[in-house]
Parts: sequence; structure tokens; C-alpha cells
Amino acid sequence: MSLMKIEDLTYRYESSNKNVLNKMTAEFDKGKVYAIVGKSGSGKTTLLSLISGLDVCTGGSISYSGKNLKETDRDEYRAKSIGVVFQSYNLLLNATAAENIVLSMNISGSDEPYKKEYAYALLERMGIDRETADRKILKLSGGEQQRVGIARALAHNPDIIIADEPTGNLDSETEADIMDILSKLAHDDEKCVIIVTHSKKVSSYADDIYGIADGKLVPVRIGSARRDQKKDDKQISSKNKSPTLDEETFLQLKAIYSAQKNNSAIAVWVPLIIWAACLITAFLLSTFIGGFIGNMAAAVIAVLSAPAAFIPMRKFASGCQSALSAKLDECAKKFETTTTQLRQAYFDYNSETKKRTEQTE
Repeated sequence: MSLMKIEDLTYRYESSNKNVLNKMTAEFDKGKVYAIVGKSGSGKTTLLSLISGLDVCTGGSISYSGKNLKETDRDEYRAKSIGVVFQSYNLLLNATAAENIVLSMNISGSDEPYKKEYAYALLERMGIDRETADRKILKLSGGEQQRVGIARALAHNPDIIIADEPTGNLDSETEADIMDILSKLAHDDEKCVIIVTHSKKVSSYADDIYGIADGKLVPVRIGSARRDQKKDDKQISSKNKSPTLDEETFLQLKAIYSAQKNNSAIAVWVPLIIWAACLITAFLLSTFIGGFIGNMAAAVIAVLSAPAAFIPMRKFASGCQSALSAKLDECAKKFETTTTQLRQAYFDYNSETKKRTEQTE
């Protein structure tokens, strides 16, 4: 059964008697990239809005996993089953890249306990390191913003990714990078990727290309050399895929990530508490003892308290972090992979466990 099926789809605006989409039929499967091309005003974006559940068709049907979208909770469908990548990014400009991902997870109702770590792992897969992930969106390049946009679309692990001119604002080199990412999502992660584009270069990445003419979806090219090379591509990319974890390793990683999180909190809050206590002591000395001795003692405490509180604790935290990183390296060597891929495997295992639990309930 196809992941998504469109049957005799018809759509027209309320103020018009003319159909924008007319008796359109198509099927979309996992593991493939689809490109939809056509002139401006042909109905490409309208089709995407219907697929994404933002609007309902006038006639015909759109089915997801065998269920008609008209008969399902479209809010839940948008929150959990489909991710959208925009041409203009549509990110929160005053938030960091990681915060944009976490917010998306909160909106979708994700119960992932380590959302920030999950966001970092997801952004690393998109080529955004932790330092860049902590920058405000306004300080990122167009290519970096689009990578964040793709990560945000993946935050709730949807089956379908739709992209409306995802490279329209990017240079040719960055366009190729973004298309490589979208292709890997389809061919390696078994996502269904549907792209609307005017670019011949972008459409060349697609397994199947459809055009829209007179409101109908017309096959332009079904199948490609890319699909023929899919097995070879998978063999090459399998070296970079996340390993499959057993429960023992998962629990070990969970303990390490929990310790890292607690260690980071201790490194911040304990020095702040000590410093605050020292400043209060200095204030009391200056207020109640006064004079030269009291004021000098208060000044010495105020000046030296910050380094005295932060430096030892930072060294302690750094030592703990190094020890935890060494444990992660050991786990990575066990699976002959990198710590980034190991982190992603941890989150994949966690997500699969939750899905099985939900199905059992």
C-alpha cells in the first residue's frame, strides 16, 4: 500500500468556478524523492497545501496510510506525520537554531526527555555543529538557515517531508548540499520527500518527476539512473548510518547523557550559589563591621569570590565531561562508528521504544 494516495483530486477557490486542480491522481511511497514542476499559477503550492492538511479538497480524496485526510484529525496529522520545508525558512529569528527545534518538538507534543540534546544531534546530521546551533538565526547564512529548517521539519520524525522551492534563495553550491540532504532522507531514512521546484537541477535529484498541466498531474519522468544506483548508494552510505543498539548499550548511553546534563547544570549553578553567598557575606561585613577592615575584607571577598567559585568548579566539570566523553568514545569504537552517529542511534532507539509502547497501549 502506498504511503500517500491522491484519487480524482479536485480543488477550486470559493470565489471561482474554475478548478485549479482537476481529477488529479497519483501515489507517493517511502524511500523516494518526488519533484513537482510547472509554471507559476499552475497549482503546485495549492497541491502542497492539500497534502500538508492545511486545506481540504473540493472533490476526490487524499489518503495517508489508507486513511482519508478529510476523516482524520488534520492538526495531529500536521504535528506528527508531515514536515514542511519553506523557501523563506520561516524560523524564529531571535531564537537559536537549537531553540527552534525544541519549540517545534514542544508544539508537536513530543515527550522526548532530552529535547535539547536531540536538537543538537539532529542539527549535527544536517551539518550544523553545536557552536553554530547556539547562535541566533539572524547570525546564520541562508544555507545554514535552510539546514535548520530541514532539521525542524524532522523534529517529530514524520514520514513525509514536503518542500516548497527549498533552494530558491540559495546559490548553486549550497543548493547541491541541501538536495544531498533531502535525497539521503529519502534513500537512507525511508522518508517520502515531495519537492515543488522550478529548477532543473533540483528536479534531477528526483526519482520521479511530475508536471502540472491543466490542473492534472502528468508524469514527466518515472524512474531514473539515481534509482538504479540506489543499492550502490545505500552500500556506500551504510558506513555513515547510525548503528543499531541493544538495550544494554542504550541504558548505558542514557546514563552518560543524563550525567552530562547534570554535570552541565552543576557547573553553572553551584559556582553561582557560592558566588552569591560570598557577595552576601561581603555586604554584611561592609554593613555591620564597617571601617577600614570591614570594607577591605568585603572588597577582597567580592573581587576574589568569582574566580574562587568558578575556576575549581569549571575544572571539576571539565574533568567529568572528559571522562564521560571517553565513555562515549568507547561505545563508538564498539560499534565502529562516530559519537554523533551513536547519539542519533540513541534517539532512534528511544523513539522506536516509545512507538512500540504506544502501539501496545
